[in-house]
Amino acid sequence: MPYKKKLSIAILGSTGSIGKTSLKILSNNLNIFKIDLLACNKNKQIILRQINKFLPKYVIINNLNAYKILKKVKYKKKIKFFNSIKEFNNFNKKKFDKVILGISSLDGLDYAFSFIKYSNEMLIANKETIVCGGNFFLNTAKKHHCEIKSIDSEHYCLSQLLNIIDPKEIDKIYLTASGGPFLNKNLSDVSKINAKFAVKHPMWKMGKKISVDSATMANKGLEVIEASILFGINLEKIKIKIHTESKVHSIVILKNGLVYLLAHNTSMRIPIENSLLTSKSVFKNKNFFLKKIFSPYHLTNII
Repeated sequence: MPYKKKLSIAILGSTGSIGKTSLKILSNNLNIFKIDLLACNKNKQIILRQINKFLPKYVIINNLNAYKILKKVKYKKKIKFFNSIKEFNNFNKKKFDKVILGISSLDGLDYAFSFIKYSNEMLIANKETIVCGGNFFLNTAKKHHCEIKSIDSEHYCLSQLLNIIDPKEIDKIYLTASGGPFLNKNLSDVSKINAKFAVKHPMWKMGKKISVDSATMANKGLEVIEASILFGINLEKIKIKIHTESKVHSIVILKNGLVYLLAHNTSMRIPIENSLLTSKSVFKNKNFFLKKIFSPYHLTNII
């Protein structure tokens, strides 16, 4: 179904894993979306390809050398370049329909606070924003009429379950963890492991920073805090469950004994795509739906 007005999109961290996945989805739906802003740190080769393909109105490049080089390139249309968020803040007065925050670690915090003023909806893959910004960030977003949604697989799945469950009936919530590359390793083995092994996640393809955090389980601790803040759930109710296949992402156990599990294949494309394409009539990529997740071993491992 054709759209009268395309939705305006900004990708913060466009050259990273989340950014590249998001752009793949958007490139298949350019009848619905237009990419108006790309932001990255310094990856000249990737951002140049993205600029030439999507021809955004605005590009933010933090690295001064990369900014100077790419600003001089001739493009098919006029593009406004910025070397910092501050420069963009002094210029921009318009809102984007959806902003995807894919910048990892605390580097994403400045972007998150800056762009809630320019977002109708912010899709966050940066858990440090919620953990560090807390309710102050969420309240500031409300003030600017910006809806905050997490596109981390666990929090996306949990949000879908909470849409159909009365919070008063919840006994426990489990966020699942694959265990990462260190699972079942002896301490003596771990001491000999190098960084290359640490970022080689057995189930997910992610950036280096989040891969290391996942390997040490630090990432899962942040996810528990994020879930508590984002959904207003008592921290004591949220637990972690090792589930090596990474098929089920969130589990909700009710006081009456019923258990809700939400699952999808190990692809960040699923929560991102479902968050972008909220209408079932335009969701075409059914090949990403779950395949063969439940064997007796899987069920035993989950429950």
